Amino acid sequence: KLKGMRAKELFSGRKFVLYDSLSMDDVEQGQLGNCYFLSVLSELANRPEIYDKIFITKERTKNGCYLVRFLIRGIQKVVCVDDFFLSTPKGQFAFAMSGPRELWVQVLEKAWAKINTSYAATIAGIPSESFSTLSEAPCVTYIHRKYKVDDLWKMLKKAKAMGYYLATNTKANPNAEKYGLVEGHAYSLTNIEELELG
Repeated sequence: KLKGMRAKELFSGRKFVLYDSLSMDDVEQGQLGNCYFLSVLSELANRPEIYDKIFITKERTKNGCYLVRFLIRGIQKVVCVDDFFLSTPKGQFAFAMSGPRELWVQVLEKAWAKINTSYAATIAGIPSESFSTLSEAPCVTYIHRKYKVDDLWKMLKKAKAMGYYLATNTKANPNAEKYGLVEGHAYSLTNIEELELG
């Protein structure tokens, strides 16, 4: 059964910060099915200037309250969250985590849950929902099956060359695991390469 705990309890007295150096490797999914959102956090970790704009509060606070800025339906909105998080019976963060001593992923996940009315309401989605909210950039979603493979590949190469953020998901693809991917999971695309398979 999950219970609520303050961040300092969950870190068991260890020193922690809101964020230090942002990295894709910081983002760890917990028990919540919101990989579409976390894949975007991971992708944007390469763009610290975006997080500098998102986080109004930039350091750990004594009162445990944090302010972040999201773009909701074209309007900037400041979201305030506290550092009271759901935990497992073992006293660990139940949902997303950001490494052994940072809190930034947990704070953003909680803010995303708040604007969506609950953690449960954030289960399942498409990356473009959170891309536009976090990056304030216009987003486009392409349904892969509607395009020929060669056309989709050209679109990806062009988007990458223009510096666009890219994310995708494997849907219910039974072949995903054959390629080292998880079925029904979202991924950020950090690079695309064309390989000759022999």
